[in-house]
Amino acid sequence: MKDLIVLIVPWLTSAVAISMMWMTGNKDRRGWALSLFSQVLWLVFIITSKTWGLLPLNIAMWYLSIRNFIKWSK
Repeated sequence: MKDLIVLIVPWLTSAVAISMMWMTGNKDRRGWALSLFSQVLWLVFIITSKTWGLLPLNIAMWYLSIRNFIKWSK
């Protein structure tokens, strides 16, 4: 299972990130909600693959996604 997650999740997170960027570029605030989903996938990947160096980036992206979703919702 671990090998499958390490193989598939990066492809899935790439697709989600591209979609998120497209949506936010079109001023669709749901792009930031999609970004939160992307961070869940990244966290699964980080824990499964033990790539702990990506954890600070993941934490920062959680914060920015929540912040931007709130700001765009106003």
